Amino acid sequence: ALMPNGADEFFILVNKKIRDTLQLKLGSRVVASLRKDESEYGLPMPEEFRALLESDPEGDEVFHGLTPGKQRTLLHIVGTVKNTDLRIAKGLVILEHLKKNDGQINFKQLGLDLKNNNFQ
Repeated sequence: ALMPNGADEFFILVNKKIRDTLQLKLGSRVVASLRKDESEYGLPMPEEFRALLESDPEGDEVFHGLTPGKQRTLLHIVGTVKNTDLRIAKGLVILEHLKKNDGQINFKQLGLDLKNNNFQ
């Protein structure tokens, strides 16, 4: 994402994993091209989470009632897990959290919920 710097200019954050992969150091020159993200959520929807939403109308409603940024955050949480069964279990914890909190995310509590289910 383009991030504003407050002076009518923008910057792009590059996370540590990408910096390490590209062997970037402070002051490194980088050539980049930008294109508009045309995807629905801004990152891939894990198939397991899509199936959970399709089978849980209330969960689907609360998830789609969130801001796009919060949707992306939750998709990232589910999508970073490589194991299919764990993605399903993590998605279930997230949907239960949303339903229990009337569609609101308490990130501290969600972290505890995930930790209590061994997903931290």
